Amino acid sequence: MNDAVSLYRCEHARVKGDKIYCSAGHAIGKGGNLRLPLKVLQNGERLRLKVCQYCPDYVCLGQEVEELDRGW
Repeated sequence: MNDAVSLYRCEHARVKGDKIYCSAGHAIGKGGNLRLPLKVLQNGERLRLKVCQYCPDYVCLGQEVEELDRGW
């Protein structure tokens, strides 16, 4: 899954408050929820969501954030 789409690389990934959302309007949370808890980003999780893999609006920002540089 090296070429998998990750929110770490997507131009549409945004953080607002304690949630991550897709600025293109796609539901990225569990159960069709529009937002993901910020905790997944803080924990340095992969963020390679199934829903994102074939997204027609995906715009790659560059290389994926290295695992050691993720989270706080």
